[in-house]
Order: sequence, then C-alpha cells, then structure tokens
Amino acid sequence: MYAMNKNHLYDYLLYLLNKYDENHFFDNNTNAQNERLLKITASKIKNAKKNISVQFMNDEEYENIFEQFIREIFHKNILRYSNGKIKITLENPSMQSMLESKLKVYAGEGFEYNLNRESVEVSVVAFMVMLDSTQNQLNDEKLKNKIQELIKEIKKKLHIEQSADLLQALLKAPKDFGVSLIDVIKTKINAAIKL
Repeated sequence: MYAMNKNHLYDYLLYLLNKYDENHFFDNNTNAQNERLLKITASKIKNAKKNISVQFMNDEEYENIFEQFIREIFHKNILRYSNGKIKITLENPSMQSMLESKLKVYAGEGFEYNLNRESVEVSVVAFMVMLDSTQNQLNDEKLKNKIQELIKEIKKKLHIEQSADLLQALLKAPKDFGVSLIDVIKTKINAAIKL
C-alpha cells in the first residue's frame, strides 16, 4: 500500500466500514444522517464519497452506483418532471459524476446545474436514451425490468405534459378556429412524434 495522508486513510476506513457493513450505512443514509453519525460536516462526507469512488472502488463497485441510483428513484422521490426536463436531486457526488458520464457517452448531453449543486436538470429524451442504452449492458433482469418500468413512467408523464401543452394552446387559439389553430396542433403533434 502506498503512503496515504490522513484524509485518504480516513476515506479508506469509511470505504471498508461501508463495504463490510450489512446495511451499507454510508451509501444508504442521507448526508445529514451520516453527518450526525460520524460527527463531520456534509461537505467532508461528499468529498469522502467522491474520493472513495475514484480511489478505492473497483469497476464492479463503481457500476453498482448506477443500480443504487435506479433503486433510489423507486424508493425516494428524486425525480421531478417539468417542461421537457427531468430535475434530479442527488446528494452523492460520485453518483452525479457517474450519471453525467453515462449521459455524455450515450446521449451526448450533460447535466444543467443550478445554484444548488445537488439539483441538476437533463432533457427527458437524453435521460431516456441513457437509460435504454445502459439497460442493454446489464445482466440483472430485475434491474432491467425496473428500468423498463421507469421508461414507461417517464413516457406516460411526458405524454400528459404534452397533452396539457396542447390543451393550453387550444385555449389560447383564436375563436374562429382558423389556420393558426391547425398550425399549433400540427406543431405539437410533430413534436410528440419525434420522441
């Protein structure tokens, strides 16, 4: 083992404790819970999670971060839909980094960041492309089924949002139902077909 400074040693101990703990406390607890448990600040916890993923995890463990993300979608409410975008709240910086790299590889798009670095946005289409491409590489059938379920849910919410947009456009259209209304309907339908 190479020479480690105090922070690296601390991160390595956290990695080992988490790896061999049956509950995987460091991954499953929120940053606030880990903050209280370990008596360190949330920023140190985030840095430790990032350092652990870069320095100590093997490739299989790193890919498990994606599986953890899929589970969090179903167990926690981390996705929001708005105006053709998905807003994701991610406390774990290594999860955020891994997802963004998958988005760039499979969809050619990254996250849009806000003032709150834990809250990111991505287009619905890019997110679905990334999910679809990633699921084809997985061996776990349960996880593949969960991803298919998620894609169906996103499409359903997307169609509801598009229907609401179309209804709004119809309500704003001229009362004589002239050419402009037909143009609005064609535009909305063509946008829906492209998805």
